[in-house]
Amino acid sequence: MRLLATNENLTLTAPSGGVQYGVPLKMGVVLVIPAMTVAEGQPFTGEVQGVFVGFPLKDGDTPNYAGEYAYFDSAASEFTLTKLTAPDDKPVGAFITEHETQALYVPGIL
Repeated sequence: MRLLATNENLTLTAPSGGVQYGVPLKMGVVLVIPAMTVAEGQPFTGEVQGVFVGFPLKDGDTPNYAGEYAYFDSAASEFTLTKLTAPDDKPVGAFITEHETQALYVPGIL
């Protein structure tokens, strides 16, 4: 066995429709934030772990940013406080305050 990736970013193949820089998506159970825009079938680098700002948040949601669970609505491509139905019923991270900035922590754990 040998280490292939550190699990902060991965090189993946873009799904149907391609991927757009910074627009999150789920590939199976993995939440991915593309670091580039590419067409379907092309390789791309995707962030799968980290602390993010500028993320799409469901209208009307007002996190306290004190560690509340964050869920990802695949159909709307946005994060929410509301627990969704399968397959989006597992939290993907937490709303936190990092360096006095409201942020989304994505631990990269399935």
